[in-house]
Amino acid sequence: MKNPACLLLLFLLFAGISASAQTKRIAHKSHSGSDITFTNAGPDEFGDPGPMTRLDSVFRINDSTVVTVSAMIWPPGPNQRDTMVRHPYFNDPKIGVDSLRKIYPKVVFVGFDNKQNPGDKPKKVKRNSASPVFPGAAEPGSGNTLLILLVSSLAVAIVFFTWKKQIQNLVPVKNKINRKK
Repeated sequence: MKNPACLLLLFLLFAGISASAQTKRIAHKSHSGSDITFTNAGPDEFGDPGPMTRLDSVFRINDSTVVTVSAMIWPPGPNQRDTMVRHPYFNDPKIGVDSLRKIYPKVVFVGFDNKQNPGDKPKKVKRNSASPVFPGAAEPGSGNTLLILLVSSLAVAIVFFTWKKQIQNLVPVKNKINRKK
């Protein structure tokens, strides 16, 4: 770790990570703001988490509409009811209630029938050759992508200029050796 380029790279990496984790109150105080002049208008960079819910039951109204009932986990409160139109799983006639119970094992399905057309044959599933999407990966257009791109380009620039300087330092040494002969 004697190389100053490595130390600078590590410093920039950690500085970039900590800079994105600053709330409005911290930013206000770091710029000599007082508690009197601080206003808490608008959301913070972190924001408040949304309510945590758990899906309890799904009621089928017709071929295109379902009503979901979700229990509030945090903050404790009454159940929430949402009407969904053309949900990709709940309203698909090709997906039976048994398949839905495999996806949502603790959910009660009301008004769903497990009928399958006798002419339907199970289709072969084609494997997609695309790479899987990893959970937690940065979404396109998110601020993390720009930060990663900036830190990566700084790292490449530091490595390139350090390498270039080392090459330039080696060239005069060769010339001095050749002159002595």
